[in-house]
Amino acid sequence: MDLEQQLRALLARREHSAIEWLDQVAHSFSTAPDQRGAVAEFVAACETKGVIATAFSDAARGLGQGGDKRAIWRQLQRAMSAQPLAIGQHPATDEQQQIIEAACRGEHLWIAAGAGASKTSTLVAITQYHPCASLYLAFNRGIANQAQQRFPNWVESKTLHALALKHLPEHLRQSDMDLSNAHASRDMVMGLMEAVGDRWPTRDINDWIARFGTDDSPGRVGANELRLIAGRAWQQLLTQVDPMLALPALAEGIAQALSLQIKTAKQRVFLEQLVEQSALPRLLSEAGAAVWQDFTDGRYLTFGFNEMLRLFGLSGPLLPIKLLLVDEAQDLNPLMLNIIQRHRSAGVQVILVGDSAQAIYGWNGSIDAMQRMRHSLDWTICQLSTTFRCSPAVTALANDILAANAHTLRLRAAGPASPAPHQPELAAICRTNAGCVQMIASYANRGKKVYCPKKPDSYLLWQLFWLKLGKADKVEHPELKRYPNWNALGDSIRGDQMDRDMRLAYKIIDQDPGDFSKKLKAMKTALVDTPQRADVAVMTAHAAKGLEYLNVRLGEDFFDVLDEAGPDGRAEELNILYVAVTRAMNAITGKGMAAAVRSAIGTTRAG
Repeated sequence: MDLEQQLRALLARREHSAIEWLDQVAHSFSTAPDQRGAVAEFVAACETKGVIATAFSDAARGLGQGGDKRAIWRQLQRAMSAQPLAIGQHPATDEQQQIIEAACRGEHLWIAAGAGASKTSTLVAITQYHPCASLYLAFNRGIANQAQQRFPNWVESKTLHALALKHLPEHLRQSDMDLSNAHASRDMVMGLMEAVGDRWPTRDINDWIARFGTDDSPGRVGANELRLIAGRAWQQLLTQVDPMLALPALAEGIAQALSLQIKTAKQRVFLEQLVEQSALPRLLSEAGAAVWQDFTDGRYLTFGFNEMLRLFGLSGPLLPIKLLLVDEAQDLNPLMLNIIQRHRSAGVQVILVGDSAQAIYGWNGSIDAMQRMRHSLDWTICQLSTTFRCSPAVTALANDILAANAHTLRLRAAGPASPAPHQPELAAICRTNAGCVQMIASYANRGKKVYCPKKPDSYLLWQLFWLKLGKADKVEHPELKRYPNWNALGDSIRGDQMDRDMRLAYKIIDQDPGDFSKKLKAMKTALVDTPQRADVAVMTAHAAKGLEYLNVRLGEDFFDVLDEAGPDGRAEELNILYVAVTRAMNAITGKGMAAAVRSAIGTTRAG
């Protein structure tokens, strides 16, 4: 039997398993005296079966080079199938089909995925049609655990922090590690201060206080302020590949530590220039490098997630994978981005998926890696613009927000989707924690049961309540201890010298005519532990990310924060509003709410 006959027979004998079939094909190539001719005959044989010749020539070439048989098999399956690509039980959209086919060709993909655009289902389909040792990087553990149930068994679903823990050096492992401890980095911050010693440029810092200070700022820098600056600097250092701190982040940290009043982009740029001209960045960089070396040598045995992740990012092993799927890429920090770039440089195929319009973690050191990476490397640029979640009305409102924020992606509605079972139909989404507390109190007064995916912090409200009662001796909150009474705090609030959560929390207490302790008790009674028992879910926009509900009610504090943001912070605030709006499948509830949103963002179309 000649080679062509063998291949025809192999094509006909589909009772063999995929790998066994390919083994036989590969054996036919290896025993053929003329491999190039064998490939040509193989393609010709496939063409008689109505198969795409180019797909089989690619497969033949891959087999001849010892390629991954599982991936090659999927390519052949696709070529031999008359059926269109499918995402679960549904035909793939044109965008999804282009993405899957490009992934199967081994291309590096940059995918802009709109809210509700079935990005996870698309990634699952990629791994089904393109099987190889793969890693899916998720933003948090809950998403990673859910995704693991959907991906095939050759895909591992992890967070970067979980990978960092898995590869933590033995000399740093402790049986009683508490990586979530809020004070985990305290010893290293103190080490940073000791390494700087008496070289702090206090004259510069006092000058910044004089230029930008408020009534809440210290008259002159002291040990407590230096500690606050050091703590902020250390956390920023942990997100950087280069030990030189990013000046914008450092300037912001100084402003927060010293209660400086930075309201305009011009003021912020000016402060950054002052910081750059000071010796402070160099001192913190050098001191941070010394502390980091002590940590890697095992001097500090109490540390947190960020230290562990940086250790993995700088010196962790390359993972034995062929495909790396990165979800929520817009929320990566520079260190996380470096981990991905290291693997790509080592030959791993990378697929970045994200949405710049959902970049809402800039306060936590994140950068918009989607935009950072788009032009820095060679990518196949793709998008997922069909939202299977949102109704046309919600999609139109979301597109207005995208346009107001200069994003190029526009959503196309294929929704609304069906709500998940055992979830309340309504979600009340607020901009601030204090707004959530106010919303919970409102529903509690109406006898409604409330579920919070992330419980709001009522500690601040209790501390404010003690101050209002004249019991300043019971106040432990560090920002409130400096105020001798309620009126002194009110003067600072009215002088616009407090952050938005503090201002709104003050307003809640100040305007409450009765005993606030009764309101807090009513809220505790209204809160339930499971969504099945709730009439409404209440959360911040940050906590709502990744979730979806039939209808969404927006808190009034979105509009207050947008008014306060100024040009420097408006882009991220619009992103946060976009995230909140696109949690809704059917509608943004409340009379005139859509019109109020459009008015706030500067559009006039009727809702």
